[in-house]
Amino acid sequence: MENFKNKFIEIKDEIKNLNPNNESITDSIIAPIFFVISANFLELNQAIYSTAALLSAFLFYRVFKKQNLKYVFYGFIGSLIALFIARIQGSASGFFLPGIIRDGAIAFVGVVSIILGRPFTIYSSKAFRNWPKEWYLHKKVKPAYTLVAIIWTLYLLIKAGLQIYFYNTQKFL
Repeated sequence: MENFKNKFIEIKDEIKNLNPNNESITDSIIAPIFFVISANFLELNQAIYSTAALLSAFLFYRVFKKQNLKYVFYGFIGSLIALFIARIQGSASGFFLPGIIRDGAIAFVGVVSIILGRPFTIYSSKAFRNWPKEWYLHKKVKPAYTLVAIIWTLYLLIKAGLQIYFYNTQKFL
């Protein structure tokens, strides 16, 4: 039982190290959900301005707490672009366009990298770990990275597909 506990703690620490700014996940989820809900109850411009205010509050909160701003800043800029597209289109569905492009492009890279036998997850892991490239390509290690690449690629394809559905279906927005 002690061995299991130690392994659990080790895995938990590894996951924390992979995402040093756990708040970024929360920030990335709340803004789109807030926008979709507010777009159902408010006029489009009110939903856009309300979401922009929420994003600004997140950014100022992170500055005030002296937290890492890298992820919240990227999310802030990406969400502002999505809100801008929604404003230009005059439709809340425009908010999903950047996500469709991003997720579709990464899924495409995933498919190509898997076909070429160089799963993209190797390179993202190398960016975090910086272990020698040969280690990632080792015959006992590479299959795990290939499996993870397949899972991520499927996830991103499904996510892009759902966003395309929401983009084309006005009844939810």
